[in-house]
Amino acid sequence: MEANRRHLSTRKAAKEYNITEAGRTELRRWLGQPRPEPPTRSPFLIQLFFSGELTDDEVLTVLEEKARELRGTLELYESGSVTRPTFSKEMSKREQFFWYLTLDFGIESLRFTLRWIEGVVDRLHRKEHERGMNGALTGRSEE
Repeated sequence: MEANRRHLSTRKAAKEYNITEAGRTELRRWLGQPRPEPPTRSPFLIQLFFSGELTDDEVLTVLEEKARELRGTLELYESGSVTRPTFSKEMSKREQFFWYLTLDFGIESLRFTLRWIEGVVDRLHRKEHERGMNGALTGRSEE
């Protein structure tokens, strides 16, 4: 990796990094191999796991706050500066495509999580917890 200083008209000098030929070779090697995902560790899911200790109102408060947080992040992703190309104008269409796929993944992940939380809130209002695991496992047959 090589670093150079570049002066931009709107802000202080920024370091610009360029990949060396050896670095590009290593990057291509790394990109060409599947990587295992690390285990998911979510403080929110740990809270939810132990939420049987709370009242319904307390759980709903936690869920509704999490939903508000997700809506704010989703709004930022969908309408904020992250969706408007800036430096990506200098990139090839192929590079733009792959860079913005990661943004699309983030948006879809947020949408899924938000929908899921809204469904949990609805199940709590309907007292689905009285059905035990069958109230939690949506779309599965009751056994």
